[in-house]
Order: sequence, then structure tokens, then C-alpha cells
Amino acid sequence: MRGQLNRFNWLARHYDALSRLVFGKAVLQSQLHFLPGALARHHRKMLIIGGGSGEILKEIWKASPDCSIWYVEASSEMLKLAAGKVRGEYRMKINFIHGTEDTIPEEPLFDVVITNFVLDLFPDMKVSDLCHSLSARLHPSGLMLVSDFVDGGKWWQRPMLSAMYSFFRVMCRIEATSLPRWEAHLRFAGLYEQEVKYFFWGFIKSAVYRKQIKPRADIAEDSG
Repeated sequence: MRGQLNRFNWLARHYDALSRLVFGKAVLQSQLHFLPGALARHHRKMLIIGGGSGEILKEIWKASPDCSIWYVEASSEMLKLAAGKVRGEYRMKINFIHGTEDTIPEEPLFDVVITNFVLDLFPDMKVSDLCHSLSARLHPSGLMLVSDFVDGGKWWQRPMLSAMYSFFRVMCRIEATSLPRWEAHLRFAGLYEQEVKYFFWGFIKSAVYRKQIKPRADIAEDSG
């Protein structure tokens, strides 16, 4: 686990500006789109994995001021930036954890799990393990909010993905070399899409997932 820590430290203070330069407001908009509705229904215990600099924290407490947050981030510099955005009474409601998917708390079960632009960092096998781990930590009636990149088949998307992976693999030593099948892995982990919204001409997908028990026949069909 230690080798995975702090890979984004050097980029932390420039990451949000770089994101806006390339994608405008689309990345942040994708993370915020379903947040108020999800928190209106599920507002007690929340897990954020790979939360980065914490841009969404203000909006979370605006929508649900009483929620408690477990905030897991592998970059110590990102964690400092996120902590700097927390003021007053909210400091007592957030648990900052410097770690990876291996340090997600076993308890409690979470009402909302948020993973934004995290699943794309890992190869398929690791994404599968992570999706199953997150599903196990989600309350049966809970929701998972995911925003990430997708290949929608447009001519420019695959070259752009290739360029992004080349950059982050060299500069931040991410494990993935190409976009994993993260949507399929969420389904196989028992998490099923309830709502979806696309941003940046279909290159960014934001979705709400709910835990369900999937019939064996459906699993067989997907496997085929």
C-alpha cells in the first residue's frame, strides 16, 4: 500500500486548475449533479474515496449539514487541501484518512459512497476487487455516486484517453494503461444504475447506483 501513496502530491495544487483547463466545469459539474438528491434521501454516513482537494465538501454540507464523512485520499497534499476547506463545526464531522482502498474502514456501513475519477486509475482486476469491496461497505438501502470517463465511440475520445493515460502513467505512476470496464465491474458487484447524466460531449459519465440482488440468469447473460 505504501507504494501507492502520494503519487499525486506534486500535482495536487495544480490538479483542479489543469482539470478546468482541459474540461472546463464539466468535471466538477459531473460530481455535483446527483449529490443534492442523493443526500436528501441518504444523509447519515458517507464514504468518499479518492476525494482529491475536496471541492465537493462545501456542497455536501450545504445539502446535508448533519452527515458524517469518512474521507480516504492517497495523496497527503490533496488531503491537506481538503482539510483546509473544512471550517468550524464541520471539523468534528469528517474523518480524514491518508490511505488507499485498503484502508477503507470495515465499519460502519455507509449510506452514500462517492468515488469520482478513481476507478479509471486501476486495471480491470483491481477495479473488480474495489467495486466488490465498496459494495460490501454500502448499506443495503444506500447509494453509490460515480463520475468517471467513458469511451462513447466518438473519434476523438480514444486518442484523448490514450494521451491522458500516457501522461498520468509517467508523471503519477498510475497502474492502469487503458480505461477499465468499470461499469461492468459495478454490475458484477451488485450495484445497478438508477440515474445517469453525461458531460463533456459524452466523455464523462455521472451515475447513481443502488445495491440489488441480481438474478443468476442475468449474470449468465452478462458473462456470455
